[in-house]
Amino acid sequence: METLYLEIAAIISEAAEIPPSFIRETSSMAELGVDSLDALRIIAAIEKKYRIEVPEEDMGQVKTVADMAQMVAAMI
Repeated sequence: METLYLEIAAIISEAAEIPPSFIRETSSMAELGVDSLDALRIIAAIEKKYRIEVPEEDMGQVKTVADMAQMVAAMI
């Protein structure tokens, strides 16, 4: 799971232009300043990397970076 978290953190960092050192497992998307456009870029990158499709209703449950990693882990 740690490797997946690091991969998700790297995707968030690149898509939202956030320094990796700012991203923690407990960081909320709001705390990181992720807006709706950033979120779309993050989801698109995750879907491409892991060859999954993230349902919109699942995204409403994602509050933290750890939540996102858990969601992806359940899909792959």
